[in-house]
Amino acid sequence: MVHIAGRFHIAEGLGTAAQLKARNPDLTIALITAVSDQAKLADNAKDLRLKVMPLPQRWQSMDEMREAVSQMKGQGAPQCR
Repeated sequence: MVHIAGRFHIAEGLGTAAQLKARNPDLTIALITAVSDQAKLADNAKDLRLKVMPLPQRWQSMDEMREAVSQMKGQGAPQCR
């Protein structure tokens, strides 16, 4: 089963994951948590980490947005083929 929840609800095995484990201790639960340089996870967290780019700062104008987006091009991982 796959359950998708916001970070607040699952990070570091708390929230939803803890409630599921309490109801059925035999469950095997794996957590995948998105992290960035600004959104870190405790070093001892058992979560699998998915490194993502940080959220962009809010732009003051469309020109600032266009410039920022053009600088982001090519920074992601290569596309699957």
